[in-house]
Amino acid sequence: MNKSEQERADWFFSTFGDRIEPLFADTNITPDLVGAIALQETGYLWNSFWNAGADTEEEFLEFCVGDTVSNRSYFPKNHFELLQAPRGKEAFTSLRSALEKTATARKRLKAYAADPHNVLYGYGIFQYDLMFYEGRNDYDFFIEKRWRNFAECLKRLKEIMLQNMRRRGFSSSKDLDQNGKIMVALLYHRGVVKRRPLFKQGYCENNGRGPCYGEKIDRYLRMSRLAMNRMNGSVTGTSIMTVNARSGLNLRTGPGIEYPISMTAQYGDNVYVLARENQSEWVQVDLEGDGIVDGYMHSGFIA
Repeated sequence: MNKSEQERADWFFSTFGDRIEPLFADTNITPDLVGAIALQETGYLWNSFWNAGADTEEEFLEFCVGDTVSNRSYFPKNHFELLQAPRGKEAFTSLRSALEKTATARKRLKAYAADPHNVLYGYGIFQYDLMFYEGRNDYDFFIEKRWRNFAECLKRLKEIMLQNMRRRGFSSSKDLDQNGKIMVALLYHRGVVKRRPLFKQGYCENNGRGPCYGEKIDRYLRMSRLAMNRMNGSVTGTSIMTVNARSGLNLRTGPGIEYPISMTAQYGDNVYVLARENQSEWVQVDLEGDGIVDGYMHSGFIA
């Protein structure tokens, strides 16, 4: 089973969507933001979980552990520090078994799991960090593997997001636009938002040359909204097409290469074609299924 990114977004909202809004109703954190964080933090691993036989929700969530970051400057810097913490031996035993379990689905972890001192540092579909074991005295979450319960993961996501927003002076009640949502996601990811383009902040793939956390959140926000519109039956677009440019296709603010690039859609992404621009090769497209024009794409690279 290998689902595309949009299919993963659709699955996330069809599985968990009705549980998100009630918990966040008293905040400005919206379901599309929650979905974007899930897709960014663990979405790229989901196919491997399904292929390993994760047929139930609990089995799927149990696999959601990751992050082999070394040279940490915060707790736990190594397994010895974890062992010395309260109930540390219990935690180490539990987290070692979690690593061994997920290594059966993620072959790249086999060598890491072969070292009996290693554990992973991110837990749950939103990657709740092991530093909170001591920082928030959240022992039971890790020892009892509570990341297997979506409600437990969602609760902690909310707590950490609101905590980081308060620390940086972000309102938790004022509506967030697209950039505001990216900033809140970055606060969850790193705790800070720097004075540089949002898209180029956070972890960047390929040693800094690949897409960064900020731009991926921007893309996953749009995918999440499309998934939500599909789930709610409110998709207004009728002509759905797929990006077939191997290196991706630029979305521009106008019908021509002289217009600025808004974002780059990836191979396989779905778009709704709303209109052709004056019988040219450029078409108006909607990325979210809400009938609103998001920009223009060259029709030669969608089919």
